[in-house]
Amino acid sequence: MNLRWTKKKPKLNKECLLITAQNWGKEQGWSYTAFSIEKVECDGRWYLGIITSDGDEWGDIDDLKADKYLVLPLLKPLTNNPTGIKGYSNEYMKTAMQELIEQLKEERLSNPIESPLNIGLSVAIGFASNLLEKEKQQIIEAHDEGEGKIIGNGEKYYNQTFKQ
Repeated sequence: MNLRWTKKKPKLNKECLLITAQNWGKEQGWSYTAFSIEKVECDGRWYLGIITSDGDEWGDIDDLKADKYLVLPLLKPLTNNPTGIKGYSNEYMKTAMQELIEQLKEERLSNPIESPLNIGLSVAIGFASNLLEKEKQQIIEAHDEGEGKIIGNGEKYYNQTFKQ
């Protein structure tokens, strides 16, 4: 995933979070706006709409003007039910990365959506989410190198121990 600011307006083809930055000069500095890009239904057809922090549709992407753009993918929700079976319940431990993501999300909820801090938190959540698979592999390999040789498969251990 490429989480970088770009001066070129992005072509949006899936749901995401779009952050725009406008430079108002030395005295006023930068202002940031966060938009949610969501599927909108109209007359039985779907299109991607630009939704403001108030939940209103903003308008056409062609009319959106900014000095910089940042596209953040939507994050997959963590679930307490890795099996997908209705009624299944199990409490899992959380990995350090999962706890970090949870704390960043909680902090993000306590700040205005368009604040520079929230934009930074969203970027950090994206980076941390991308490291979940690497962390999982490290746990599996460590288990397989240690007790896994005696008691079983590292991936099974991970899935039984940590909430994904």
